[in-house]
Amino acid sequence: MSNIETRLSAIWLGLQRSFRESPVEAFICIVIFTLTILSEEEVIASGFPLAIFFPLVVLSFSLHRMAEREGGIEWKVCYLVSAFLWIPLYAWNPTLDEAGIFVTYLLSFILLFATVGSQKDDEHYAETILHCLSKGLAAILVAGILSLALLAIIASVDYLFLSSNLGEKWYSYPQLFIWMVIAPMLCCFFVSEPPRQWKGRRFLSIVIDYVLTPALLIYAVILYAYVLRILFQWQLPDGGVAYLVGGFVGVALSCRLLQELLSTRHFNWFYQYLPYVNLGPLILLWVGVVRRVGEYGLTEMRVYLIAVSLLLTLFTLMLLSPRTRSFFRMSLIAGGVAVLLTYIPGIRARDLGLYSQRARTENEPVERVEQGEGEKQEETADIVQSRGCLEPANDDTSAAVNQVLEELKGRDVVLFVADQDEISPAEVPFPVVFTGMGKMRMFSGLVKWHETLPEGSHPVVLNIGSAGSAKYPIGTIVNCTRIFNGGCELVHDSIELPGDGASVFSGDYFMSTQTFSPEQVKELSQQYDLFDMEAYAVAQFCKMYDIPFYCLKAVSDNLDGNLKDWRSILADIRVRFTELLNEKR
Repeated sequence: MSNIETRLSAIWLGLQRSFRESPVEAFICIVIFTLTILSEEEVIASGFPLAIFFPLVVLSFSLHRMAEREGGIEWKVCYLVSAFLWIPLYAWNPTLDEAGIFVTYLLSFILLFATVGSQKDDEHYAETILHCLSKGLAAILVAGILSLALLAIIASVDYLFLSSNLGEKWYSYPQLFIWMVIAPMLCCFFVSEPPRQWKGRRFLSIVIDYVLTPALLIYAVILYAYVLRILFQWQLPDGGVAYLVGGFVGVALSCRLLQELLSTRHFNWFYQYLPYVNLGPLILLWVGVVRRVGEYGLTEMRVYLIAVSLLLTLFTLMLLSPRTRSFFRMSLIAGGVAVLLTYIPGIRARDLGLYSQRARTENEPVERVEQGEGEKQEETADIVQSRGCLEPANDDTSAAVNQVLEELKGRDVVLFVADQDEISPAEVPFPVVFTGMGKMRMFSGLVKWHETLPEGSHPVVLNIGSAGSAKYPIGTIVNCTRIFNGGCELVHDSIELPGDGASVFSGDYFMSTQTFSPEQVKELSQQYDLFDMEAYAVAQFCKMYDIPFYCLKAVSDNLDGNLKDWRSILADIRVRFTELLNEKR
């Protein structure tokens, strides 16, 4: 029997043994696979939240490992009980945002590393981490090959005997079985093997000694040169430096751990003095964090940024003494902080960000006008006279806008508008909330509106208003689905909405050649379709509270600094929005 046949036979036998020796993990995989199929067939209302499928399997596997290692009856009971954790999770159906998913998976890996192999020193812990990651990748590779082979077999039978009439389910369901049942059980089998000395140490040495460490040295020189420039010019660093420095310190700490696996350590001197090397970058990191938070207040991501900064500083200090130098302890501390900031109400990063933004905008005036209330600002007939300056939208843009309005039919829609000249509440069939210009005022308006919502209500938020654009003619109404949070020309993060649409840069100032250099305006207008000052605040708030959100913007200027009778254009835009909202209602 050839070597390949021997390995395939061993994998097949190991997979069978995995189902026998890991019954709870197999049960969880089969149950969640079944729920997913029943949901696809519309037998049940919804399937299992797949974002927590992997963490649930890891939790059960970790309890299994502890039961085998400790041998106590309490661990065995916990392992058996984990077979039924899917029931409350299915009933609860938690919705995790991107940060929640990332933290949940991070905790899953920390739990896995803590229960597989040995953690008695940094070398064994690094060995355990590489063992889990390499075996997991091997399981994914085997499952991927099996998936492609099965797909080829089904496609061939369909083409040769069924004239390509085989339904899509015959393709998708076997793939689901492989990735939801076979792949996790392969991971259980591979990872359960006793960790041995990692065979890839030579490759690891090449990566660390000839790629990562030289890059870190060069980056350190760049950062210290930046520090000298700041000292000589006596100016504060940009807030975005915090993200760059955080990445540098994080990678440096990771390489310091992997150094434990190298037989020949060419850069041992660098990692020996790493705590002192990190001193300058950490100062930059904290100055950047303080400046970013001072300018814009806390948000969910900035709370996480502060937490990461604290952890990187603590871990650097822990390297100073052999008694505290333990990467396993660092992992546990990071996991504990992640739990506090992600799952504990009141001190979650999302809640802290909301408290901060509310405090900053507590005294901002917000005016809510219900449907049909208030005076008309102008008669529609008077407004129409100035519409000659507007150009018609192209077919693609109109189709995207019409699609949004079709989706809004029959739903409880609330309009959020910055400027009172952009819509007349008496002329539209929805309640209107005027907030004032800027992300802070818009966020404040959303907070105060949300506090007054009746229990059990399910509104849809629609943000309409004006925006600048070098791409679309003045007067064009555009559906915005990619919303970027910008401060000056720097983009910090983004939110993507479903459907086809344009990108909008949501900044702190009007985007024009009067507030930015022509070069900046040209560069940014090549990257983003529209520019406004409120959309990101609405998108972020609706994402935090899982509120359906749509964004329509009307082009009011072409970024050339010439507003061409601003109020007249807003009056024309108001007519367009009024017609659209009434036509599709």
